[in-house]
Amino acid sequence: MTAALLAGVLGLTSACGSGDAAGAGSADTPEASAAATDWQKDGGPEWEALLEKARAEGEVTLAGSPALEGPLSKAFEADTGIKVNYVGGPGSANSARFDTEARAGSPSIDVIIGKGTQLRSLYKEELLEPLKPQMILPSTQDGPAWRGGKKLWFDPEEKYIFQGSAYVFGFVTVNADIVDPAEIKTWDDLLDPKYQGKIAAYDPTVSPSPGQGVAVAMMKGHGEDLVKKIWVDTKPTFYRDPQQLAQAVARGTQPIGLALTQSSLEQFRKEGINLQVIAPEPWPGYVTTGFGAINQAKKSPHPAAAQVFINWFASPAGQQVYQDTMLEASTRADLDVSSLPEYVVPKEGVEYFTDMDSEFYLNEQLKVTEKIVSLIGGGS
Repeated sequence: MTAALLAGVLGLTSACGSGDAAGAGSADTPEASAAATDWQKDGGPEWEALLEKARAEGEVTLAGSPALEGPLSKAFEADTGIKVNYVGGPGSANSARFDTEARAGSPSIDVIIGKGTQLRSLYKEELLEPLKPQMILPSTQDGPAWRGGKKLWFDPEEKYIFQGSAYVFGFVTVNADIVDPAEIKTWDDLLDPKYQGKIAAYDPTVSPSPGQGVAVAMMKGHGEDLVKKIWVDTKPTFYRDPQQLAQAVARGTQPIGLALTQSSLEQFRKEGINLQVIAPEPWPGYVTTGFGAINQAKKSPHPAAAQVFINWFASPAGQQVYQDTMLEASTRADLDVSSLPEYVVPKEGVEYFTDMDSEFYLNEQLKVTEKIVSLIGGGS
């Protein structure tokens, strides 16, 4: 999907709140929107029969970000009566376990929530269960409830890896009590000698990481020259922990930050730290799914409960919980967006590069990553 097409397909409005929301990791279940309360509406006999089978299984095993465990488990159990066994951990560890067990034909995880990296592994090996035919609730069907009128998928067949979120990343964060945001209008402004030693960044040689995601998208969206300027010539201090990176900017150790996650950033804003977000010209950032993609391995241990979760996650109820917890804009168009920071919402009329294009991910992403690691040095 091209950048121009992405802007049109999403059709997202920028009329969101200022970001006064619980960051990732909040244990509170967000209050459901009016749309979310009707997520099972008109499910019919087929849905009721599925629910009965799922409740007989009694549980579903999910893997994903630790931040989702409390809010998602609590909301799903309340909505369905089905217990959640949640495997929280780094995406790479979850994916390694999920892939290994699927190849052995004995998965212990029903559904994984993450970046959709199975596109390079289990999808090619034909070990994923198609999700599209399992989405039987009216609220999950294509139509005006979705940005651009249809669900987004990561796989070329558009049925195995569902994308529940699509949001802007790649912004610059500044501690506005120390650095004047108005002085950074372009990316080249970061080369000003007065900023030497004041820039912190997520290490782009770490794979996968927010820093690498930004550097790869910047390379594809605006070329190697900009990548060298920002990630080499500015001499940033690299971090490999999102919270440590955010702390460096918040405390003013390095008051300019690259690739801060919105959840870490918003936690400090809630504490009263004057962190502000900038999208310098000419590169506006890129659109990514973050951790909002789901897929299911064949022979999952609780197939009926997994199908109920798949429908719930794609419905307004599940998407509202995910969006409010992770602060990643949903691909649905019928949610309450007041909890979202405005800077994560794709703006109409702006053409964004997206890393959610399956052709790019399968054929180019690794090569671009190797070039970036070579340019910057290091890697792990």
